[in-house]
Amino acid sequence: MGYSDIASRASGPLPGPGRAGPGRRQRPAQPRVISRMTLELIFDKLPLDRNVRMHERRTQLIRTAKPGRDGTVRVTFALPADKPGGAVSVVGDFNDWDPFAHPLRRRANGTRSAAVTVRAGSTLRFRYLAEDGLWFDDDTVAPAGSHGAAITV
Repeated sequence: MGYSDIASRASGPLPGPGRAGPGRRQRPAQPRVISRMTLELIFDKLPLDRNVRMHERRTQLIRTAKPGRDGTVRVTFALPADKPGGAVSVVGDFNDWDPFAHPLRRRANGTRSAAVTVRAGSTLRFRYLAEDGLWFDDDTVAPAGSHGAAITV
């Protein structure tokens, strides 16, 4: 079966009840095959604000969960898996600036992340520390002073 067969099968009507016709045996429904191009066309037709929200959710580097009953919030710090190379930790006032407390671990989705649990309403000052003592800040968060970033959760 070639690509044209798959594409024609995807664009044709799906078999269903009442479509078999008299004297014909009804075929079971087959899953629709959707090409990447079709998915891109569907994605482009979504309202712009939804496209932006979906993109932001995929590229957002810091995520917070809803506060729990105990008044704590889980904050997840994430970076792309390949930049910068080597080990990276998130350090800040929530872990007394200890570089061994929260190393970022590789995830199946192509990122690496670490999560911390803090009190809701806290302001977290943090930076990232990579191998060889390379300190860097999160460009998606407003800077806090000359070095570092701060978020309120």
